[in-house]
Amino acid sequence: IFARWNIIESPIRQFRYDTYIEPHVNSSVSDILLSKHHRYIQIYKIAISNILYEKFGVNEFTFRAFSSIVSLLTILSIFLFTKRTIGWVEALISALLFGVSYYSFITIKNPYYGGFNMLGSFLCFYFLFKGLEGNKHIHWLLLGIWSFLNITRCIFYLN
Repeated sequence: IFARWNIIESPIRQFRYDTYIEPHVNSSVSDILLSKHHRYIQIYKIAISNILYEKFGVNEFTFRAFSSIVSLLTILSIFLFTKRTIGWVEALISALLFGVSYYSFITIKNPYYGGFNMLGSFLCFYFLFKGLEGNKHIHWLLLGIWSFLNITRCIFYLN
């Protein structure tokens, strides 16, 4: 937690400000979601960050909040899945290993779509696993929703 908090408070580099914040800071959520082009296709991050910018202003925390939340959700998802399928100790180790991985930290320091991809991909795997295991319609529906959320980044990029 200490390392993550230090990363969240690190300064925003000028390139990141010029690329991720300035072009979109005055756009509405609908403008972002319906636009034809995004530089790195971060429509979900940019839309949620803009809501935070409006409420709390542009600062280091609001810039990295979405990526931090997604990273924590990924760690929690890994822990819960591993605990249920393998065991408590293995779940703790796997969550800890992902939590201190370079990739986990770099997607917070330099927020981009990779963190959302990690969560989305893991949840797609989880709901596929649950769908094959129990064959409940809700798991297949959630697999479709998370697949759509992961894929739409790419479709918008191709336009």
